[in-house]
Amino acid sequence: MTGEESQSPDEALAAAVVRIKGQDGEVGGAGFFVAPDLVLTCAHVVSDVLERSRDRPVAPGTAVTVDLPLSGPGAPEGTGGAAGGDARPGQPRPERKALVETWVPIRADRTGDLALLRLPEPLPGARPLPMADPVSVWEHGARAVGFTDGEPGESWFRGKLGGATGEGWLQLSRADGQAAHVRQGFSGTPVWDNELGAAVGLVVAAQPEQDAQQAFVLRTRTLLAELPALAPLVLPAVPFRGLAPFREEDADVFFGRDGDIADVVGALRGERPTVTLYGPSGSGKSSLALAGVAPRMRRDGYDVLVVNAGQVSSPLSALATELYEDIRSGRFGPARAHSADQVESWLADKGLADALHRAR
Repeated sequence: MTGEESQSPDEALAAAVVRIKGQDGEVGGAGFFVAPDLVLTCAHVVSDVLERSRDRPVAPGTAVTVDLPLSGPGAPEGTGGAAGGDARPGQPRPERKALVETWVPIRADRTGDLALLRLPEPLPGARPLPMADPVSVWEHGARAVGFTDGEPGESWFRGKLGGATGEGWLQLSRADGQAAHVRQGFSGTPVWDNELGAAVGLVVAAQPEQDAQQAFVLRTRTLLAELPALAPLVLPAVPFRGLAPFREEDADVFFGRDGDIADVVGALRGERPTVTLYGPSGSGKSSLALAGVAPRMRRDGYDVLVVNAGQVSSPLSALATELYEDIRSGRFGPARAHSADQVESWLADKGLADALHRAR
């Protein structure tokens, strides 16, 4: 997703989640793109579609079939189906052969159970899924999709994440009023954390169907311990940093705040000359402004000056300095101001709009 606008959860999942099928077309489970040509899933999903015992090793180069069932006609606007252009009403969705690159078996202590599949050629519309490795996800809302043998072919699950287990899993409970259960066809599917705006692992196991059913998620840090080479792909270059804000240069890895960004940008484009963000410390105000709103406004052709009023004694002087540095870059032609002090005088006498016009 580097260089593109953040996607909604539906769009991100539609462009990343694959069905995994055997030679006869039987669906064994799910997986998702962690790179343009790499799909991550459970080892037992691969074994099941190959119709072999789960404790029998699968050799590198073994082929299975994958497709993007959520992308195409009827998929959310902006997902890969429209971009790919291969799936049309009445036509099957494009599918590709994927070759097993790594297969980690289920061990006696129930750890392991991971597989990496590599596609020799890209699948139209596919995009990697953003992932996160938070310290805690307690009570975070989550969603996942499985490919069952009923109608329709997809089943959506809504749940709440809980604590960690000794296997390196996270507990996933059914949300209040949830009718669906996690069952065959969900294995390998990513679990999207609604609060973080990223996946936090993949479905690896579930209890039998019952009202209090618990499912289990093989969490990001556990899969990276098994497959450390994935770390540069799975986790963004700028990790989730607690209370440290995202900056404008981090826009490509800032996810999950699309609605808030749209609200602020819409207000700025409207009749409000000033928009105030307020909330408790650590709620993401600075990240929203810097990594969300500022890049979006720049892409739309607006000029943006960033001043941190909490780190200066005079916001007016700081604004004058930023404006002077902007105009002396030469991108507006010869600078009409000879110093930041002169720009500050114009700001004080004439206001921002007239000072900006005069300076350029």
